[in-house]
Amino acid sequence: MSFHTLQSRFSGFLLKTILMTSLTTGFSAVTTAQEDSSVDIDKPHAVTVFENRARVTRQRSLDLTAGLHQVIFRKLPAELNPNSLRAMVAGGAKEKSLILGVQLEEEFPLEVNHAQEAELLEKLEKVGERLSVNQGKREIADLRNRVLKRYSEILRVVVSAPAGDPQRPLWNLQEVSEIQQWLFTNEVENAEESDLLQRERESLQRERNDLLADLRRYQSDARRSYWIASVTCQVLEDCALDLNLSYDVPSARWKPVHEARLNDSTGKVTWKQGAQVTQSSGEDWSAVELTLSTLRSSLGLSVGQLIPIEVSLAERLADTDARVLSAPADASVDSESFQGRSGEAFDDSRSADPSGWAAPVMETGFGGVVSFRIQTLSDVPSDGSAHAVEIQSWEAEAELSYEAIPSLGAGVYRKAQLIQPGPGLLLKGEVQCFRSGTYVGLGNVETTAAGQKFVQFFGLEGRLKLHVQNLGEFRSPSGSAFSRPRLEKKSLFAVTSYLDRPVTLELVSRIPVSLVEELEIGLGEATEPKPEVSRDGICRWNLQIPAGVRKEVIFHWIATADKDSGDLLDLLK
Repeated sequence: MSFHTLQSRFSGFLLKTILMTSLTTGFSAVTTAQEDSSVDIDKPHAVTVFENRARVTRQRSLDLTAGLHQVIFRKLPAELNPNSLRAMVAGGAKEKSLILGVQLEEEFPLEVNHAQEAELLEKLEKVGERLSVNQGKREIADLRNRVLKRYSEILRVVVSAPAGDPQRPLWNLQEVSEIQQWLFTNEVENAEESDLLQRERESLQRERNDLLADLRRYQSDARRSYWIASVTCQVLEDCALDLNLSYDVPSARWKPVHEARLNDSTGKVTWKQGAQVTQSSGEDWSAVELTLSTLRSSLGLSVGQLIPIEVSLAERLADTDARVLSAPADASVDSESFQGRSGEAFDDSRSADPSGWAAPVMETGFGGVVSFRIQTLSDVPSDGSAHAVEIQSWEAEAELSYEAIPSLGAGVYRKAQLIQPGPGLLLKGEVQCFRSGTYVGLGNVETTAAGQKFVQFFGLEGRLKLHVQNLGEFRSPSGSAFSRPRLEKKSLFAVTSYLDRPVTLELVSRIPVSLVEELEIGLGEATEPKPEVSRDGICRWNLQIPAGVRKEVIFHWIATADKDSGDLLDLLK
């Protein structure tokens, strides 16, 4: 036997020995990990809710020895996106471990219990029988009620017949009173019985609905499938680690909601920004670390294409105080990169409001995407209902005034101009408005940046009365070669204050704006006092109204057309 042949056989034997030892050790470690780690069902640990989905994270704390391990996560929701599944080691053990792969398998954990299903069906059948009996009794009571009403009508007709009518019975007053008393007593007893039967019917219907809900839930659970995720990891040395498993579910969303409370006596507005979170993923989120994000995956992956803009000669001024300019996205993002990178933080401090509630950590970046990390653990059941989550609360001094727009109604409204104190954005959404503790209505707020002014209204002011009177419309045709056809309109706006203090009122109206050379429109000389007029024809009067005083405004505008363009005036009627 040559030296090279001996060396080849010895190398092959050594390779087989190493391979068998590694496989035996690895298989033993995997089996042990399965037995130790698959007993308990992991619950969601952290959830990030986006506008059209949610990313759920489960966490397992493990003490592992060096070697190959397999960790099993059971009862993952059936509707999770398999492509979104990610496993990651958190904390300082990252350098001591390596995730080798994640494998998904489907499972049906519940066996159909026909005895339980039969019990629910039996209860439903009994409730149905009782409802049928109740329905029969109610029909009898309804028939009895119609008969009694018919008897009452017959008695009224017979008794009210003329004295000489042969059909009129020879009853005395005592007999008639006894018949009326009998009818009245039976009508009252029948009404009481009908009321009892109606309440019994409502109770039986609630019981039936509860049984149907239990049956549907049981049948749904019996047919429901789940996922099992097996995470294979290599540990280089004995250590304790936290293993995170993340996945996306589509049936989750949230929307911003707000509450604004105006205190008239102090002139301050207390603002609460919250969220309504809805999810029906099939698993409850109990005591989870909740993050709310405005990221939407439907924004796309490309930057898009510019379309030419055509600018007309008529330009309009934008009210920058009432709008937010959003920055364009500088890169496409997904939920994973969003969570992995840190945006520009507005405020990472955990400030508290007067009630002691901890404010969230707010971050922004990636084209205006905003996230709110709620500092308290949250519960969101998987019932498809909206659940309230408070995001932040602040109090600010308001510049209070009143506003009226006669062309939209004869009402004067309470107006508060605020400066958004921050941190972070005030997101667009509905606002429940309260004034001095009384709910006044539902409004809306636009997205508002920190430090930006915005306006919020707080309902009608009944102690300021607006009177609107049309003083006439005058049209004069062209009477000579040099005169031009014209149209004049004149109105009276009068505001009477019944308040015990002077107030500031902004009165708003408008004149038409001409975009053609053949037609000129402007304020008339009779307008008093003179308003501020914007380029889009909006007229504003800032009126100072003392207590108990009536303030009047004459609004007069004139439209003049070229001699051959008088038909343009018809458009202003």
